[in-house]
Amino acid sequence: MRDASEYRFLAGERRVTVRAAAPSGAVINLVKAGEDYRDRCELFLNATDTSVSEPARAANGAEVVTVSATLPDGRLKAALLRFGNGPLVELTLTTPHEDSAADAEFDRLLASAKPSHATPAQGVARGLTAADAGTATHPAGPLLLDLSGYTANAEFALETLDGLERYQISRSADHEPVSTKAGLAAPHLAGSTGSGVGSDGRAVQFEMASPRMFAKRVPKAASLELESTLKGASVGRAATSADAVTGTFRGVPLQIHPTGTAATPEKAEQLLRQLENTN
Repeated sequence: MRDASEYRFLAGERRVTVRAAAPSGAVINLVKAGEDYRDRCELFLNATDTSVSEPARAANGAEVVTVSATLPDGRLKAALLRFGNGPLVELTLTTPHEDSAADAEFDRLLASAKPSHATPAQGVARGLTAADAGTATHPAGPLLLDLSGYTANAEFALETLDGLERYQISRSADHEPVSTKAGLAAPHLAGSTGSGVGSDGRAVQFEMASPRMFAKRVPKAASLELESTLKGASVGRAATSADAVTGTFRGVPLQIHPTGTAATPEKAEQLLRQLENTN
C-alpha cells in the first residue's frame, strides 16, 4: 500500500497540502521533478510566471526544490523535499493574490518540516486520531509540520501500488469521500490513478505517467467515465454508501469507501484491521 492521501489544512483562505510523491529509496532527480511539476501547473492550472529553484539543502536537513506560480485565482508555492533516502514529499501552499505574507508563511512551514518516519498505514492512522486543530508538530503523512492556527482535514486514502484498489477513509460516519466533493486541488507528483473532470463535467478516474495532477474541480458524480483526452485512462467505480465499511478506530468513528476495479468491502474490512495493528 502507498499513502495516497492529500493532507489538507486550512487557515482562512490559505491552504496547505502535503502528499507523498515517491516512496523511500526511489531514485529522484529533484530538478526534473520541479520542472515536471511546473509544466503541469502551466498545463492543468493555467499557471503563469512560473519558476523553479535550484536544489538546495534547507536548515532542517532536507534537500529541496521550490516551485512558484501565479494561478488565475491565487498564488502557489510548492516545495519538493526529501530527508535523506526517505520519501519525496510535496508541500504546497495556495493563497489569494492579496496575501502579502504568503512567502513568509511558506518559508515558515518549510522550516518547520520534519520527517515523520511513518509507514503509509501509520501516516493515515496518526491522521485519523490527530486533533482537528493544527499543532506545532502536527502529523501530515510523511511529515510533521507546525500547523498552529490551521484546521486539519478528516479524509485520507490508501492505494495499492498498481492502483487497482483505493480506499478512501473519513473520520465522520456520514462523510462523503473527497473524490465526490467539489474543491480546489493543487498539482502533485504521484503514480497510478487520479481523479479529474471530463469535458462534459463528470468525474473521471485516470492513469498517467508520474508525475500527475488532479483537475481543479471534481464535482459529485454517480459514475466514473473515460475522458478521451487523458491518455491511458482506466475506468474505475465511484464510492457509494452501499460499499462503505463503518467502524471505530481507537475511539474515532470512521467510514472506508472502496474504489477502483479490484477494491471490495471485504478488503476494506481487512484494511481496518490492519490500521488497528499500527503503532
